[in-house]
Amino acid sequence: MKNNFKKLISVILCAVLIFTTASTAFAADEPRVIVDSGYCGAQVENLTWTLYSDGELVISGKGEMDWYYVDCFNDSSVVEHRPPWYGYYRQIDVVTLEEGVESIGNDAFSGNYIGYYKVNIPKTLRFYENHPFRVNVNTCKDGQCCVLSYAGTKEEWANVEHREYSYSVKADKSECVRKYTGLTNDSFNYLIYSRYRYFKVCFNSTEPEAFIQLVGIALDNPKLYDMDDSKEFSVYYYAKGLEDIEICWTVEGDAINQKCKEDSTSGLLTVGIYTPNKYGTSVVKVELLDSDGNILSSDSTEVFSYVKEGRSFSQLLKYYYEEAMLRLGVIGVGVAFYFEFVISALFGVPIEFIKDIFG
Repeated sequence: MKNNFKKLISVILCAVLIFTTASTAFAADEPRVIVDSGYCGAQVENLTWTLYSDGELVISGKGEMDWYYVDCFNDSSVVEHRPPWYGYYRQIDVVTLEEGVESIGNDAFSGNYIGYYKVNIPKTLRFYENHPFRVNVNTCKDGQCCVLSYAGTKEEWANVEHREYSYSVKADKSECVRKYTGLTNDSFNYLIYSRYRYFKVCFNSTEPEAFIQLVGIALDNPKLYDMDDSKEFSVYYYAKGLEDIEICWTVEGDAINQKCKEDSTSGLLTVGIYTPNKYGTSVVKVELLDSDGNILSSDSTEVFSYVKEGRSFSQLLKYYYEEAMLRLGVIGVGVAFYFEFVISALFGVPIEFIKDIFG
């Protein structure tokens, strides 16, 4: 009897194990839920779009994409031709253009409340129209930047054309019409509106590593000229899948003062605010740290403070000289020459030496 009972228990446990394993395997193979789908091709049905519940928008098929216009000339009476996924912008995290897609239409991914953080671009892409990508910096997800991952190499990207079009409104304001105006020198700067949000480009890549980048690093020698002046550096980062990250700001040098501001969504210090303290150069450095304090990525830039506080006597003379030139214009040139002669006469210093001091 006991043996029969043990056999029964064993059979039941085996059945439960098999059922659990089968259920797990089925769940793992369960397809993603489709939120919405439709056509987006220049020939309508040659390309399809599918938005999945995990936030990925997939464009698949073969050939060219349709072209769109959003807020054409900001004329509310114009019938817009928005992309069919326009109403789902808040839900889109990743945009994937599959192999076979040959073009990206104008304004295909433009508008407010766009928060996608990654775009996958296929090697089959032949051209794109105007600036198809644009992100509102104030509505991006958790302060993250957007990574453009091109499946080909940098050399292959050089063969992708940037086609420019001009737009005008019909007399009856029924639609916006376009006119081809030619090609321009290609750059990823044309692909996106970089002034709206920071982008990073990865060639021959499928999944970029986490990184952090100062938008201000693109500026040549950021300068502060007044004690009431201030400059902000915003940080955008790609850190999908990372948890408990921290952004740390530091200043090397005492020419500027630092304050930091949190992003309202993520709570991270995504903005550094700097005001001049005295004449000199400081280095602003920012680091992306994991939960253990390890540096995942970092960036830095020099900031020059040109205020008069902290200058030596000769530097102060040069400061007032430059101020006169700046404020007085042509008159300042005459004042500057007169100033040189007066200094030369009073101190017996050769004019050539004064010119060396004042540049």
